[in-house]
Amino acid sequence: MKRLSILLYSLLFLLTACEKDETRVQLTADATPAVITTNETELSQPINAENLDDQLDIRWEKAAYGVTTEVTYTLEVDAACRDFTQPVALGSTSRNTFALTLSELNAKLVSDLKLAPHREATVQLRITSALNGKFPQTSDVRTFTITPWSEQPLALWLAGGESAPAIYATDDDQYEGYVYLQSNQSFRFAESPTCPKTTYSQGASAGTLATGENAQTITVAEEGYYKVNTDINDLTYQLTKTDWGLIGTATAGGWNSSTEMTYDEATRTWRVTTDLNSGALKFRANNAWDLNYGPASSDALTGALVQTDAAINIHSPANYTIVLDFNRGAAPYHYTYQVIRNADVGTPATLWIPGGYQASGGDPSQPDALTIYALPGTNDKIFEGYVSIAGPTWIKFTSAPDWGHMNYGSAGENALSVDGAAAGIDVPLAGYYRVQVNIEALTYRLDKIDSWGLIGTATPGSWDSSTPMAYDATSKTWSKTVNLVNGALKFRANNGWDINYGPASDQLQGTLTSTDAAISISEPGSYTVRVDFTRSTAPYRYTYTVIKNP
Repeated sequence: MKRLSILLYSLLFLLTACEKDETRVQLTADATPAVITTNETELSQPINAENLDDQLDIRWEKAAYGVTTEVTYTLEVDAACRDFTQPVALGSTSRNTFALTLSELNAKLVSDLKLAPHREATVQLRITSALNGKFPQTSDVRTFTITPWSEQPLALWLAGGESAPAIYATDDDQYEGYVYLQSNQSFRFAESPTCPKTTYSQGASAGTLATGENAQTITVAEEGYYKVNTDINDLTYQLTKTDWGLIGTATAGGWNSSTEMTYDEATRTWRVTTDLNSGALKFRANNAWDLNYGPASSDALTGALVQTDAAINIHSPANYTIVLDFNRGAAPYHYTYQVIRNADVGTPATLWIPGGYQASGGDPSQPDALTIYALPGTNDKIFEGYVSIAGPTWIKFTSAPDWGHMNYGSAGENALSVDGAAAGIDVPLAGYYRVQVNIEALTYRLDKIDSWGLIGTATPGSWDSSTPMAYDATSKTWSKTVNLVNGALKFRANNGWDINYGPASDQLQGTLTSTDAAISISEPGSYTVRVDFTRSTAPYRYTYTVIKNP
């Protein structure tokens, strides 16, 4: 056990000598760190979809400082191969026990430590004690094995690439995926992005693999978007450079020539905006038929891509935006497509919010009237938006920018009346609000948002405290320039979890949604992060951008 030196004892004596007599503490020269008593078997619980809510209790013998001052214990884990060079905190307590669910532990393993789901990993646990943030002592290290879980399929990572992209299992020992590779970029296939037990490198001949870190890395001569296939049983791999296009009677080239699509590095998708005729639509690579996809369902304009003779049925000639997504990194873990008729991308159904805050005293036809929009998939029954309201004031809701159509007033707390003579809804305080209205249930809700902040292991406050963002009244957006580290990033209101958002897919820009998922920050540095709740332009969603500064 580590012991505090006589010098440390003397230093603490000098510090405490300055305190009031009644709060003075006594420190023994022989101080000892915490001793973990939870054994390896208890820590090595299998994690799966059925036991995520199970609780894990970690116990230890208290550190001995010989003082009555409260001791703080911080529990940390790291991959064993890193030996606590990049530890992740599980939490802190003043007790000698700490409880967390397997779901919470699993999130630390997968999102923070970057351990591979479905593969056994060796992890280390330690406990650091401190007095008011000083005189730290570190416990013994408890090493255990554990297999993280995810809905995501089993994967191989292209270790050595800048962002370590992954390809996913399609069958026993066979993996497939699409990855953008730089010219002369070298990589190995690894079973985990962190501390892989097995790696696969260039074999003795082209297209073959060899195990071990001493084998030569794999390289590509030409930059591009590659279809990657591996078979770790046969120790083979194949790289096929692809450029994607549309084909079929709905396209300008018919069945004869492809309409080119463009790769979007930010979203890692292929897309094109073009006019389509009534007819058939498929997707193929390299203006040839060796590699092509069609829809799982011919009449679905959004869905899964499969290798099939079937084609998407385009019924109406119009201008469309078509998107191909080969990432498979998020649910439903399939290659997917979207065919969006641009004529259909109009402003959602609107509710106007006239009120006493207006210069007119309450006229929905005036440009200073606030608006909120129908949420997708609610059949224009549920509306939501974020608006700044100058209070104290009253507000009502109208279905049109006038008083001649349906309007909604107060029927009591959080209840609406369709009586045009009903009183307005009281807003006692000025501020930025989330406004929710259900015109079918005749209910409403006003949530005052005092702050939006960044949260997660990528932020200075980790999961404990939000990093506040600043509101720009001109653009009606929230933003923050901040140093981020490798880890997870989400957004939450009022430094709490009642209102929080994550990404619809793990990208550095995109749509916000209510989800447990987080944005993955893979490179430390200065970033400008912005969220936009206006929903004023297509695609009429809450959106975010995370931009790395030079």
